[in-house]
Amino acid sequence: MLFNSPLGYAWLQQHYQLRPCPHWRKHVRHTQASKQIERENGLERVRLPAARAPEEALLPQLTFALKNEGLNLCLLAQLFRHHIHPQTVAEWVHEHPTSKPVRRLWFLYEWLTERRVPADDLAQGNYVPLADESLYYTVPGQRHRRQRILFNLPGTADFCPLIRRTPKLDAFDDEAFRRRCEKVINRYPQALMKRALAWLFTKETRSSFAIESITPNATRTERFIALLHLAEKEDFCSKEALIDLQNRIVDERFADHDWRSSQNYVGQTTLRGEKVHYVPPPPDQVPGMMNSLCLAHGRMEMGNFPVLAHAAAVSFGFVFIHPFEDGNGRIHRFLLHNIFARRGLAPEGVIFPISAVMHRRPDQYDALLEAFSRPLMLELDYQLDEQGRISVAVPFPEYYRYPDLTLQTEGLLDFMEETLEKELTEELDFLQRHDSARTALREIVDLPDRQLDLFIRLCLHNSGRLSRTKREKFFDMLSDDEVRQLEATLREHFNDQSPE
Repeated sequence: MLFNSPLGYAWLQQHYQLRPCPHWRKHVRHTQASKQIERENGLERVRLPAARAPEEALLPQLTFALKNEGLNLCLLAQLFRHHIHPQTVAEWVHEHPTSKPVRRLWFLYEWLTERRVPADDLAQGNYVPLADESLYYTVPGQRHRRQRILFNLPGTADFCPLIRRTPKLDAFDDEAFRRRCEKVINRYPQALMKRALAWLFTKETRSSFAIESITPNATRTERFIALLHLAEKEDFCSKEALIDLQNRIVDERFADHDWRSSQNYVGQTTLRGEKVHYVPPPPDQVPGMMNSLCLAHGRMEMGNFPVLAHAAAVSFGFVFIHPFEDGNGRIHRFLLHNIFARRGLAPEGVIFPISAVMHRRPDQYDALLEAFSRPLMLELDYQLDEQGRISVAVPFPEYYRYPDLTLQTEGLLDFMEETLEKELTEELDFLQRHDSARTALREIVDLPDRQLDLFIRLCLHNSGRLSRTKREKFFDMLSDDEVRQLEATLREHFNDQSPE
């Protein structure tokens, strides 16, 4: 018996040489008399006294994992498909007919492998939730009479995102967030809000493209703005709607008419060649995964799933599946707005410029994407040919199908808080100060509207002063005294602050 040896899922992975499926909690056998827990970056390492450790055998380790470590569907799918025969599960059921963990294992085995266990349906007993509702966000359970299980996960065996309950996420209240947003909006005149919202739709559009280093022309910008206005009116999470959405936001030469049919990847060109950051699932897996994602969306919407968790599951699930050749990132961020609006997190007609925050904090945004992609890329064996086409030697479908998106949901919460407390508030405050400054400047010199706005913009981008070059080019009609008065008045209204 080795101390500090793994238990639960880690034991199963090591013992059966399974491909790595990162999990949020890991148990190890320990020499001390009491349990010790170390927490760091959302992960837990639990040191368990040897006397409380399970026997080093398949069923004890499996039941220990379910009871103490939650669900690792990625690992279970590998284990069940490649190492456990249906007859083995039937023997567990026969030996432990009333065991809740065994009933869950029986259900999961048939659900993940589509193999039937040679055991009779249960005739009696209470229904048991598949996922622990104190640990996971769940949907209303569907009864499965065979094992008397309440299936309360949002997805299917083709794709099923998991989001754990954490103190941070449980503290977020959808209705309270909406009220905070309304409180911010109600501080400003209606006319100013109308102008501000028009600009916020434009800012969200430009930021979403900018994240991908794209500068859209006026036509593409207007198209995307029009789509954002539709976000609160239509449900875009269906195959037909998503394909239409993709066609409307990408260059028409790269419009898709179905899910992608080739293996794509996310990468960048360097002096040494192409650097691959992420390889999405094989194309033959995409139809089933996208169908399941859309089904999960419907279950979460109807089942009162927390809005933030719902939006994270759909949007990050979408971008990790990467079902199109182009436009996946923009659609991923668009889906956030679609769900926020339809679920009432955003007040009617209001958009949260969340892409602006993501664009301003690229490291944080990339970290959410890489938390999923990095462990996978360490595992995948792939090759690029001379034309940049990629092939994967041994696909890993289980990894894509059952993502734990808790970290992404917490990251989305951080972005939303900053969007409300900083991006939205500062934008509205800037416009209010801008209007006030215009009125005050006109009392000094009654400049035409376009020249007045140009004066304000040039000064704010130059620490509140008009440069000699710009003055000679645009404002040579003003006297030195007028320029000094205009500059001083402008600085008073903006407190020497310049826009980003």
